[in-house]
Amino acid sequence: MKIQLEVIPKDLNRSFRLFETSSPLFNVPFHVHPEIEITEIIAGNGYRLIGDQRHDFESGDLVMIGAHLPHACFGYQTQQVAQSKARVLQFEPTKMQIVTSKIPEFQVLKGVLEKAAFGIQLKGHAAAQVSAMIREAMRLPDLKAFLTV
Repeated sequence: MKIQLEVIPKDLNRSFRLFETSSPLFNVPFHVHPEIEITEIIAGNGYRLIGDQRHDFESGDLVMIGAHLPHACFGYQTQQVAQSKARVLQFEPTKMQIVTSKIPEFQVLKGVLEKAAFGIQLKGHAAAQVSAMIREAMRLPDLKAFLTV
Protein backbone atom coordinates (compact mmCIF):
# COMPACT_ATOMS: atom_id res chain seq x y z
CA MET A 1 0.00 0.00 0.00
CA LYS A 2 1.52 3.32 -1.09
CA ILE A 3 1.66 6.08 1.51
CA GLN A 4 0.43 9.48 0.33
CA LEU A 5 1.77 12.76 1.68
CA GLU A 6 -1.15 14.86 2.88
CA VAL A 7 -0.49 18.59 2.78
CA ILE A 8 -2.52 20.18 5.56
CA PRO A 9 -3.70 23.68 4.56
CA LYS A 10 -2.01 26.32 6.70
CA ASP A 11 -4.03 29.11 8.23
CA LEU A 12 -1.71 31.90 9.34
CA ASN A 13 -4.37 33.08 11.78
CA ARG A 14 -4.51 29.76 13.67
CA SER A 15 -1.99 27.44 15.30
CA PHE A 16 -4.21 24.39 14.77
CA ARG A 17 -6.80 23.00 12.37
CA LEU A 18 -10.11 21.75 13.72
CA PHE A 19 -12.90 20.33 11.58
CA GLU A 20 -15.71 17.82 11.36
CA THR A 21 -15.93 15.41 8.42
CA SER A 22 -18.64 13.01 7.28
CA SER A 23 -19.23 10.55 4.47
CA PRO A 24 -21.39 7.48 3.89
CA LEU A 25 -18.42 5.27 4.80
CA PHE A 26 -14.92 6.09 6.09
CA ASN A 27 -12.36 5.63 3.32
CA VAL A 28 -9.19 7.50 4.21
CA PRO A 29 -6.21 6.02 2.35
CA PHE A 30 -2.81 5.42 3.97
CA HIS A 31 -1.23 8.85 4.39
CA VAL A 32 1.25 10.84 6.44
CA HIS A 33 1.64 14.50 7.43
CA PRO A 34 3.95 16.47 9.74
CA GLU A 35 1.13 17.44 12.12
CA ILE A 36 -0.03 15.61 15.24
CA GLU A 37 -3.65 14.55 14.87
CA ILE A 38 -6.41 13.80 17.34
CA THR A 39 -9.40 12.03 15.78
CA GLU A 40 -12.70 11.34 17.51
CA ILE A 41 -15.18 9.00 15.83
CA ILE A 42 -18.66 10.45 16.30
CA ALA A 43 -20.56 7.90 14.19
CA GLY A 44 -19.55 4.80 12.29
CA ASN A 45 -17.27 1.83 12.75
CA GLY A 46 -14.44 0.18 10.90
CA TYR A 47 -10.73 -0.35 11.24
CA ARG A 48 -7.76 1.96 11.46
CA LEU A 49 -4.15 1.41 10.47
CA ILE A 50 -1.58 3.36 12.47
CA GLY A 51 2.02 2.54 11.63
CA ASP A 52 2.10 -1.25 11.48
CA GLN A 53 -0.87 -1.70 13.86
CA ARG A 54 -4.49 -2.49 12.91
CA HIS A 55 -7.34 -1.76 15.33
CA ASP A 56 -11.11 -1.74 15.07
CA PHE A 57 -12.93 1.45 16.00
CA GLU A 58 -16.50 2.52 16.73
CA SER A 59 -18.40 5.62 17.77
CA GLY A 60 -16.73 7.31 20.73
CA ASP A 61 -13.23 6.11 19.80
CA LEU A 62 -10.52 8.76 20.23
CA VAL A 63 -6.89 8.47 19.12
CA MET A 64 -3.83 10.69 19.01
CA ILE A 65 -1.51 10.07 16.07
CA GLY A 66 2.05 11.37 16.07
CA ALA A 67 3.64 13.54 13.40
CA HIS A 68 4.88 11.66 10.33
CA LEU A 69 3.14 8.46 11.48
CA PRO A 70 1.41 6.71 8.54
CA HIS A 71 -2.29 6.07 9.14
CA ALA A 72 -5.51 5.14 7.34
CA CYS A 73 -9.17 4.61 8.24
CA PHE A 74 -11.76 2.37 6.58
CA GLY A 75 -15.42 1.85 7.45
CA TYR A 76 -17.17 -1.50 7.60
CA GLN A 77 -19.95 -2.05 5.05
CA THR A 78 -22.12 -3.43 7.87
CA GLN A 79 -22.21 -0.24 9.96
CA GLN A 80 -25.60 0.75 11.36
CA VAL A 81 -25.40 4.51 10.69
CA ALA A 82 -26.22 6.39 7.48
CA GLN A 83 -23.22 8.72 7.77
CA SER A 84 -19.77 8.14 9.22
CA LYS A 85 -18.64 11.22 11.11
CA ALA A 86 -15.44 12.32 12.86
CA ARG A 87 -13.93 15.39 14.50
CA VAL A 88 -10.27 16.06 13.75
CA LEU A 89 -7.76 18.35 15.47
CA GLN A 90 -4.36 18.81 13.79
CA PHE A 91 -1.44 20.86 15.05
CA GLU A 92 2.26 21.24 14.39
CA PRO A 93 4.45 19.55 17.01
CA THR A 94 6.95 22.43 16.99
CA LYS A 95 4.27 24.83 18.20
CA MET A 96 3.27 22.43 20.96
CA GLN A 97 6.93 21.98 21.96
CA ILE A 98 7.23 25.75 22.40
CA VAL A 99 4.19 25.74 24.69
CA THR A 100 5.35 22.73 26.74
CA SER A 101 8.86 24.13 27.18
CA LYS A 102 7.83 27.67 28.15
CA ILE A 103 4.68 27.18 30.24
CA PRO A 104 5.12 25.01 33.37
CA GLU A 105 1.46 23.94 33.47
CA PHE A 106 1.86 22.31 30.04
CA GLN A 107 4.95 20.25 30.99
CA VAL A 108 2.68 17.26 31.67
CA LEU A 109 1.86 17.11 27.94
CA LYS A 110 5.46 16.21 27.01
CA GLY A 111 4.91 12.56 27.94
CA VAL A 112 1.62 12.41 26.06
CA LEU A 113 3.24 13.84 22.93
CA GLU A 114 6.07 11.31 23.17
CA LYS A 115 3.59 8.43 23.41
CA ALA A 116 1.59 9.84 20.49
CA ALA A 117 4.63 9.36 18.26
CA PHE A 118 3.48 5.73 17.94
CA GLY A 119 -0.25 6.44 18.22
CA ILE A 120 -2.30 6.17 21.41
CA GLN A 121 -5.94 5.51 22.08
CA LEU A 122 -7.52 7.69 24.74
CA LYS A 123 -10.12 6.04 26.96
CA GLY A 124 -12.28 6.79 29.94
CA HIS A 125 -11.89 10.14 31.70
CA ALA A 126 -9.05 11.32 29.43
CA ALA A 127 -11.11 10.64 26.28
CA ALA A 128 -14.15 12.38 27.76
CA GLN A 129 -12.09 15.47 28.63
CA VAL A 130 -10.48 15.69 25.19
CA SER A 131 -13.83 15.11 23.46
CA ALA A 132 -15.45 17.91 25.48
CA MET A 133 -12.53 20.24 24.73
CA ILE A 134 -12.80 19.59 20.97
CA ARG A 135 -16.59 20.08 20.95
CA GLU A 136 -16.24 23.34 22.86
CA ALA A 137 -13.40 24.63 20.63
CA MET A 138 -15.46 23.96 17.49
CA ARG A 139 -18.12 26.46 18.48
CA LEU A 140 -15.79 29.25 19.68
CA PRO A 141 -14.01 32.08 17.84
CA ASP A 142 -10.25 31.77 17.27
CA LEU A 143 -8.74 33.03 20.54
CA LYS A 144 -11.24 31.29 22.78
CA ALA A 145 -10.89 28.08 20.72
CA PHE A 146 -7.10 28.27 21.14
CA LEU A 147 -7.39 28.72 24.89
CA THR A 148 -9.80 25.78 25.06
CA VAL A 149 -7.47 23.52 23.08
